[in-house]
Amino acid sequence: MSHRIPRRGLAALPFASALPAAGAVPPSAPLRRTVLALYDSRVDANLRIAQIHRLTAMPIEWLGLVPRYHDVRAGLPSFDEADILGAITCFPEPTLPDLAAFASWVERLVASGRRLVAVGDIGSEPGRLPSETQDILRRRIFATLGLTLRGNWQAVTRGDRILHEAAPFEAPAAEGAVNAHEVIEAGPGVTAWTVVQRRDGQRSVVASSSAHGGHIAPGFVTAMHVATGTQRWRIDPFAFFDAAFGVAGQPRPDTTTLCGRRIYYSHIDGDAWQSVSQVRGPGGQRVTNAEVILQRVIAPNPDLPVTVAPIGAEIDTTARGDARAINTARALFAMPQVEIATHTQTHPFDWRFFESYTRAKEDPFREAWRRMQLDPGGWGSLNASPELRERNGGSPSYAVPRAYGDRTFDLTDEVSGSRARMEALAPRGKRCPLLQWSGDCAPFPAAIAAVEEAGMVAINGGDTRCDNDHPSVSAVAPTGLQIPGAGLQIYASNSNENTYTELWSNRFFGFRDLPLTWERTGAPRRLKPMNLYYHMYSGERLASLQALQDNITALRRNPFIGVTTSRFVHAARGFYRARLLREGEAAWRVLDRDGLATLRFADAGARMLDAEACRGVLGESIANGDLYVALDPAEPAPLVVLRARSAAPPPRPLLRDASWEVSALQWQANGDFGFQARGWGPGAFAFSVRRDGAWRVSAGTWQGRAESRQNLLAFSLPPHGADGLAVTLTPA
Repeated sequence: MSHRIPRRGLAALPFASALPAAGAVPPSAPLRRTVLALYDSRVDANLRIAQIHRLTAMPIEWLGLVPRYHDVRAGLPSFDEADILGAITCFPEPTLPDLAAFASWVERLVASGRRLVAVGDIGSEPGRLPSETQDILRRRIFATLGLTLRGNWQAVTRGDRILHEAAPFEAPAAEGAVNAHEVIEAGPGVTAWTVVQRRDGQRSVVASSSAHGGHIAPGFVTAMHVATGTQRWRIDPFAFFDAAFGVAGQPRPDTTTLCGRRIYYSHIDGDAWQSVSQVRGPGGQRVTNAEVILQRVIAPNPDLPVTVAPIGAEIDTTARGDARAINTARALFAMPQVEIATHTQTHPFDWRFFESYTRAKEDPFREAWRRMQLDPGGWGSLNASPELRERNGGSPSYAVPRAYGDRTFDLTDEVSGSRARMEALAPRGKRCPLLQWSGDCAPFPAAIAAVEEAGMVAINGGDTRCDNDHPSVSAVAPTGLQIPGAGLQIYASNSNENTYTELWSNRFFGFRDLPLTWERTGAPRRLKPMNLYYHMYSGERLASLQALQDNITALRRNPFIGVTTSRFVHAARGFYRARLLREGEAAWRVLDRDGLATLRFADAGARMLDAEACRGVLGESIANGDLYVALDPAEPAPLVVLRARSAAPPPRPLLRDASWEVSALQWQANGDFGFQARGWGPGAFAFSVRRDGAWRVSAGTWQGRAESRQNLLAFSLPPHGADGLAVTLTPA
C-alpha cells in the first residue's frame, strides 16, 4: 500500500551540514569555449537558415563550444577575450569584402594561439580583386593552416579517386561526386581527412586538420542525397571539429541529460484549441480538439509533465474566447503534471512584419479576418491566396501576418498580457513562466527583449528531424541561436507534427515517425533530449491522435527523466552562458550555469569522478561511451574533478540515475545520506554506494526498504513528488 508523501524542507534532513563547503572560488584559467562564427549578411540575410548556423553549429555545440555569430559586413571582430578559442567560416561562395584585411586578421588570430576552421569557400567578393592578388592572399590564409595552395583548379576525371583517410561518415566518397578541386599540399603536422588522388599519383588534400585549425574544400563538405534532396556530411563533423579546434578531453556542457537520464519534455501550442474534433467524446458527443487532448492524452498520463500554451485571444471573452475554451484551460491548468505557458495573445505568423508596425499596415487583411470569424476552419484556403501573400511581403507560408487582427498589435500584451490571462485561470500560486513562439518562430530583437523583461523564458523554432526523410545529422538543429545584438532564442528539441503532415494537409498519421528521430539523436551520440512537441489540432483526427498515443508508447520503452519545458529552457540557456574555469589537470569549476546540470566527457572507460575531491557533484553515468557528470542544482559553483577509472567502491554515495530531479545531496561518514527530489509518477533512483546490504528509505510519512548489491542501491518511491520532498536513506 502506498502513502502520500508530504513535502518537506531541506531542514528536515537529519544531517549536521549541507553540501561540503566549496570554499572561495580561486582565480583560474577560463576554458576557451567561444568560437567566432563569421557570416556575410549580403549572402546570408537570414542567419537562421545560413549554413554557418544550420550546418556547423550543432556539432560544434555538441563539443561544448558556443558559436558567436559575426557579420563580416560590419568589419572583423576582436579576439582578445580570454574565452575565445578561434573562428569558423562557412561561406557558401567567395564573398569577403576585404580579403587583404581578412588574411591579416587570420594571421594574427593563429599567431595568438587560436584556431581557424575554414569550411567551404574563402575568397574575395567577385570583381573586387585581380585574380593574381586574390591568389596571393588566399595562399597566406592557407599557409596559417600548414597548407600550400597551388592556385590551380583541376577537373575530377574518371581515373581520379576520392579517398577518405578517415572513415566516411554519411555520404560515400562517390556520392554526388565533385567536378573540380584545387590542388592543396599538406605540410608537416597536418592530418589529411579527404584526398583526391590522380592517376599520376598527385594527391590533393581537400579536408585536413592541424594544431592551427582545419579546412574542408568546397564540394567536399556535404553531398546531396538523391532520394530525399537533403545534405549528408562526407566526413564526421564531430570528430573533425574536435580535432580542428583541439578540444579532446575537455568537459562539454550538456543539455540532453539530467541526473544520469535522457531528458524528456513535451509542449503544446494552442492552435485550433476551439475547433470541433472529428473524434467523439464520451457518449458520442462533439468535443473540441483541446478537450480530446485533455481526455485522451494528458489525463491518462499523470507521470508525464507537459506544458500547455493556449493563444490568449482564444481564452479571452473580450476577444475570441468562450466559456468552453476557458473551462478546458482551467481543467488543464489544474493538473499537477501541466505547466502553464502562453502561445502569445494574437498568434503572430510573420514576426518580421511587426518589427516596424503601424496599424495601417494591416488594412489589406481586415476582410480576411472578417471571413475567418464566419468560417474558422477556412485557414487552408485563405493561406493559399497569392494576392494576400503578396500583400504580406511575399511570405511563402502566411497569407495574413497574425491569426487575430481585431486589435492594434501590442508587444507588451503579446507577452505580459497573455501571461496574465493564463494565470487568471490557474490555481492560486501557479505561474506561467514560458512563452512559446508562434508562426515562423523568428522573433525580432524587441520581442526577445520583452520576454526577458517580463521575467519569462521562451522556446520554439529549430525543427529538428533525423529520420528516413531527413537521413542526416545536418537536419538536427543547434540548441538555439544567439542573435547578434538581439538576444538568445532557444529552439524546440524536435519538430512538431506540422512538418510530418505536409503542413497539416496530408499524412495525418505522419507524426508517428518521431521515434526515429529520438532513436537517431540518442545513439551513437546523444544529440538531443526526447521532445514531444505538437499542436491542439493533433486532437482533430483519429490518425493524428493515434500517432500521438503511439509516440507515448515508444517513449515508455526508454528510461528517461521528465521535466517541464521551462526547466529544459533554463538548462539550454545555461549551456550558452556557463563559464568553466580550469583548476587543475583534470579539475573544472562551473559558474553562471542557470539550469545547466550536466557535463559530458569522452572516453568514460578511462576516467571517472574523484568523488572525494569534487564539490557540488551528484554522481556519474555512462552512455555511448561518454561520461555524464550530474551537477547539484543546490551548489552555485560546483567543482568537477576526474581521475583514472578503477573498480573500487565510491567513498560516498554517487547518483547513477533517477527519474526525478535530485538536488542537495548530503551524506555522513556512517553511510546515511539524503537529498531533495521532485518529479512526476513513481520515482526510480540508483546510487553507487560503498556497502552492500539492507537500507531504510524514508520520504515524509512513507517508509520503505531497499537492498544494495555489488555497490548499487536501487529503489523506488510512490508518486506525489511533483511539489518536491526530502528523502533519507539509512543502513539497516
